[in-house]
Amino acid sequence: MGFKMKGSYHYLIGTVVFSILWLLIDEIKFTMIFIPIALSLFPDTDLKLNSHRNFLFHSIILWVVVLMYNPSLIMALICLSVGIHLLFDITLNPSAWKGFYTLKLVGNKPFFIFSRNGRGLWTTLWLLINFIISVVIVVIILWK
Repeated sequence: MGFKMKGSYHYLIGTVVFSILWLLIDEIKFTMIFIPIALSLFPDTDLKLNSHRNFLFHSIILWVVVLMYNPSLIMALICLSVGIHLLFDITLNPSAWKGFYTLKLVGNKPFFIFSRNGRGLWTTLWLLINFIISVVIVVIILWK
């Protein structure tokens, strides 16, 4: 049974996570958490393109490119914000979603064209790997 995460839940989770990070990590200032909280809904902007679960929006690729040109803590937090969204988009039973769960390339064309039956599993791995990379990015930036 898949749990459908609504936008308001993504926003609430982002607010809670970034508030806790602000309280626990001295380098994270209060004003730094507003943009990542607002961008916690970014992956779902692909709904307006009629291509929900677009691989580009449901990844941290765009934000990592920006981070390469602006290596800052706030950019790392934005990556984490998107990563957290992706983490909470993961379902434990992807086959129950009947195609909606799978990543899309353009429109409704599947991103993982090499796998017919396992697209839900590949989508789960994609979302999880992006989350893990976003956490690693924050750790690296904080470590410097």
